[in-house]
Amino acid sequence: RATSKPGMLYLHVFDWPANGELKVPAIGHTVKAATLLANRGAEVAISTGPDGVTLRLPSAPPDPIATVVALQLQ
Repeated sequence: RATSKPGMLYLHVFDWPANGELKVPAIGHTVKAATLLANRGAEVAISTGPDGVTLRLPSAPPDPIATVVALQLQ
């Protein structure tokens, strides 16, 4: 699931990816930064490709039920 406000997109991740990669389809905006809301000091590595953005997440979710990844958009 995702929610948004101007300049931000919030991804609500219920099923944490086992390989640590979360693929986000092209959204029409450039992603400037990504952080975990449960641990604001932890930046998430971003790589952009033709199909969208790939986020490199920690091996375990900070919240076992749903972790929110905040994407700052340009």
